[in-house]
Order: sequence, then structure tokens, then C-alpha cells
Amino acid sequence: MFILWCLPNNIFSQDSLTVDSDSLKIQLDSLTVDSDSLNIQLTDSLTVDSDSLNIQLTDSLTVDSDSLNIQLDSLSNDSTSLKLKETTDPSKAKNGKKSPQKSLGLSAIYPGLGQWNNNQIYKSPIFAGLFTSGLIYTVKQGIDHSKFNKAYKNRFDATLPIEYPQFTDSELLNARINKKRKYNLALAGTIVIYSFNLLDAYTSALKKKNNRPHSPVIAAYRSAVLPGWGQVYNKKKWKVPIVYGGFAVGGYFLYDNFRKMDAFTDAYVFIDDPEYQIDDFVIKNTFNLDNSDELLRRRDLYRNRFELSIFFTTAWYLLNIIDATVDGHLYEFDQEMLDDLSLEISPFIEPSAQRPTSYGLSMSLKF
Repeated sequence: MFILWCLPNNIFSQDSLTVDSDSLKIQLDSLTVDSDSLNIQLTDSLTVDSDSLNIQLTDSLTVDSDSLNIQLDSLSNDSTSLKLKETTDPSKAKNGKKSPQKSLGLSAIYPGLGQWNNNQIYKSPIFAGLFTSGLIYTVKQGIDHSKFNKAYKNRFDATLPIEYPQFTDSELLNARINKKRKYNLALAGTIVIYSFNLLDAYTSALKKKNNRPHSPVIAAYRSAVLPGWGQVYNKKKWKVPIVYGGFAVGGYFLYDNFRKMDAFTDAYVFIDDPEYQIDDFVIKNTFNLDNSDELLRRRDLYRNRFELSIFFTTAWYLLNIIDATVDGHLYEFDQEMLDDLSLEISPFIEPSAQRPTSYGLSMSLKF
């Protein structure tokens, strides 16, 4: 459909414009146009079939004539051959593209909403369910830890009733420690799920918006979900063994230091329990098993090492994401360089009447 706008007279060249008003149809319906982005150019070869020309205006139409450029070279009302290509509605061109910021905000309100906004309906119950389950479990462990902690403190106050009488003091202390560990683990897992939910909502919307063949954001997201996946996406498969080699080292020290910390913790908790079987490692590395201060020092030593193991393993995980992101940015540049960069080596012979014929190799480097 061809749309002609009503503009001030100084926009048109009246000498070159002829309109047959008998066949001109004007319909006032509901046309809304963003005049800031409209640019119409009519060339010499354009003829108008006035029998089929419909001009639709609206009472609410506002035209900014300063930003509207119409060039009329030789417009006539030859009703023989008007062929205009129908333009695409800008609103339709944006259809299917979601704002990454909006998706991120919705997922920040509650996990799964951003995925719903991205039309990834199947992801919404997954993120919402995992986060809700983790949140409920975290709250439960926090309440249980609070109960055991209060009951253990009340054991040393003779005026208060004894809670959990089926537990000895050592068993109650051990239960409190275990509940604290479960609470910390559940809280960390819930935070991880929430973070992945934000990352997934943002990257999915960004991928749909940009339509890039290779996105560094997608590379980072994949390495965050599964270390090494982003490297495979960047065609750097040789880095995958290095990534998992670092995680293997970090995992070993995490397990070893936690096991030793836990052994000394139990030895301290059950120091007055003659029936408790002390770990062989504690026996070999402790001078006096009845010295609670020495057991606490040993426990603190391996706890510090365990925390350092967590720090370095987390740093390796973040380095894996950064590496995938950097390679993702350089991927298209590398591909262009491979296409443009070429080296040609060919033999040459240069005859000469004044000196002996020259022989050799020529090298041509194209970049």
C-alpha cells in the first residue's frame, strides 16, 4: 500500500505533481505512524495508478515535517503501471525479540518469570521449582539449627528444662554442627540456582535480540553451566582437559581438607565419650588426645585449608568463564583472519641479457 502524507505546501514541488481528485479515495480510519523514522523517495520511474490509490489519514496524525524527506522528481497519474512494494511494519519486525533487561528484572523478582517472558515456558517450572525447593529446605535447616543451638546452650543452665533428653551433650553438639553445615550448603545451593536463573534469562533474551552467529555471552553462559562447554562452543576443545584437570586438583584438596577437619571436629566433640572411635588420622597427628585445645588448633588448621581450597576452586571456575568469554569475543576475528590471511610460495625464473638468469622462490603474504 502506498501512503501519501498531507504536508505543508513547501514540501512538495507543485509543478511535477498531478492528482486526479475524482478517483482519489481518502479514508480516515486508525492509522498511526512514527514520522521520525519515515523516509520516502519517489524516483523518475514511479507512476501512480490513481484508480487504486487509497490515502488513509487519521484525526490524531501528527507529522514532523522537519524530519520527513519526500523527493518528487516526475510523479504523474498514469493509471497504467503502479507497482509498490509493501513495506514491513516496524512493530512486526520487533516481534519475538525480548528485552534482556526486562527478562533479567522479572527473573530477579522470582525465578522462572524471565524465562516465561522469553517464551521458554518449559524452563519456568524448572527454575521456579528448584528455587522454591531450595528456599524451603534452607529455611527448615535454619530453624532446626536454631533449635539445637538453643537446646545445647540450655544444657548449661540448671534452671531451664532439658530439651532433647535422648541426646547426650556431645551428641547434641554434633547435631547442632551438622545442622549448621546443612544450612550453609542449602543456602549456597539456593543462591547458585537463583544466579543461574538470572544468567539464563538475560543470555537467552540477548541471543534472540542480537541474532549473532557466535556470541561471547552464550560462551560464558555455557561455561558457567558446565565448565568446558564454552570452550567447545569456541572450537577450543584442547582446553577442556586443562579445565577439568584444575577442577580435579581442587576437588582433591577440598575432600582431603574437609575429611581431616571433620575428623578433628568429631574428636573434640566426643572427647568425653569413651565409646567413640577416634579416626586413625587424628591418632597419628595428635600428641595428646585428651587435650581439647590441641584438637581445636588442628581443627582450625584444616578448616583454614578447606576454606582456601574453596577459594582457589571458585577462582578456577571463574577463570574458566572468563576464558570462554574472551575466546568468544576473538572467535569472529580469528575466523576473519583465517579467511583473509594466506601465504603463497612459488618458484620464479628471471632471465636477463646482461647477467646470468636468476632462479629462486617467491613468497606472497596476504592479510
